[in-house]
Amino acid sequence: MIKKKLVAVKRLASACTLFGSKAAFSLLTHIRNVASDKEMVIRQTCAEQLGVYSKYLIEATKDSKEAHELIINDLLPLLKEMLRDAMEVRQAAGASLILIAELLTKEEVYDNVLKIVLHMAHDDTDDQKITALPVYLLAELAPIVGYSICKNYLSLDLHALSQDNSFRVRKVTVQYFGPICEQLGADDAEKTLVCTLTDILWSNGPFELFLFNFYKKIILTNSFLSLKRFAKIPFGAYEKDVLKAL
Repeated sequence: MIKKKLVAVKRLASACTLFGSKAAFSLLTHIRNVASDKEMVIRQTCAEQLGVYSKYLIEATKDSKEAHELIINDLLPLLKEMLRDAMEVRQAAGASLILIAELLTKEEVYDNVLKIVLHMAHDDTDDQKITALPVYLLAELAPIVGYSICKNYLSLDLHALSQDNSFRVRKVTVQYFGPICEQLGADDAEKTLVCTLTDILWSNGPFELFLFNFYKKIILTNSFLSLKRFAKIPFGAYEKDVLKAL
């Protein structure tokens, strides 16, 4: 029974091309059911299909208002719940979320998609905050939302996360400064996030003395790799100091 259902869910998007857009719109009730299925592999597969399903709706209806409304009002809430599910489901939902963001307008992404990811990144009540997924999604959204959103919102959120009390949150965050700074450009990146990275590079941080050397090595390494990606600083100028710090 599970195998048959799994095969059916895997064929969700491809079946739409056979039966047309009208039939595709009528699948919403079935999608809701499999999105909350008791079997994790079914929910995961459903999450994988939602992005491709959305792409079909947009293309088949020539970017219609009806398709946008279904995606925003019905599919995004499903993905939001899936992003709180088991890690396999979260990762699949995250991939579909980015695909959907590429299909929507910038305003729709800001109003509906970005808020989901920001809530994940700052949700202290859920263990997903300590995973790479929320910050990874912010980095993936950077080229979609563009310069203004990155400067006024995402750079501030990354700065806040880089100062988080959790070592694991800080470690994950510094790995994804690069994509945001690429959108900002050299001047704005230096004014906003480069200072944060250099502070992390040279600060001691609130670590227990016993764990200090181990933890700092990881954070410094990730910070410097991210810094080197976009800053106008020759690596050789700081190589000796960085190696000493490590």
